[in-house]
Amino acid sequence: MAVASLVAARIVYAVNWLNIGALFYLMSGDLNSGVSGLGTLTSSFYLGVGLMQV
Repeated sequence: MAVASLVAARIVYAVNWLNIGALFYLMSGDLNSGVSGLGTLTSSFYLGVGLMQV
């Protein structure tokens, strides 16, 4: 039961943490950026996440 609970918590955490697309409309106003800037930001975020996993 404990392992299933940890796996479920990790899945919820990953979905919540990596679903930054839902916040694009809030971030675009603060960053004064359009779709291109938000794409660059997202790419940088995932590149950083990938590098820290190695």
